[in-house]
Amino acid sequence: MSENDIWKKAETGNPDAQTQVGDLYAHGDGVSQSWEHALLWYRKAAEQEHIPALINIGRLYELGRGVEQEGMDAALWYRRAAVQGDVEAQHLLGTLYAFNPEVPNDFEEAVNWFRQAAEKNHAWAQCDLGIMYEFGHGVEQDLSMASEWFQKASEQGNGVARGKLKQINNRA
Repeated sequence: MSENDIWKKAETGNPDAQTQVGDLYAHGDGVSQSWEHALLWYRKAAEQEHIPALINIGRLYELGRGVEQEGMDAALWYRRAAVQGDVEAQHLLGTLYAFNPEVPNDFEEAVNWFRQAAEKNHAWAQCDLGIMYEFGHGVEQDLSMASEWFQKASEQGNGVARGKLKQINNRA
């Protein structure tokens, strides 16, 4: 699809094209970089529950790009994509609840989202779920379960999980 076609489709309400135009503004690709314009186009697609747009808006809030940095607003946008079953949004939402200083820790909520993504073979979610079991955050501490999740993530090439697995095995 040509860039001209993308603009035409975006203007007629196509959420994929609207998200692509948002990306053009976010990256300054062929247009002047503008977080505000990126947000405008992402919102148009998000009104149609377009998952990539929802995630992109969440990232803008998480990073404070074009909007005031606000972790709880990021969580709202990520949640809209996560409840649709999007694995990346599930992991991002878990990460906010577990590790983001802008969001009050809710380890049980983090475990819920990590587990949903981990069961869909998302390597980072598997690693993060292993961390939750390793330290007993949101679940009862269980090094055996931590090892299982680290092993699954490690098998997918996650180096952090591989290192965590070695640490646990050295403790035993």
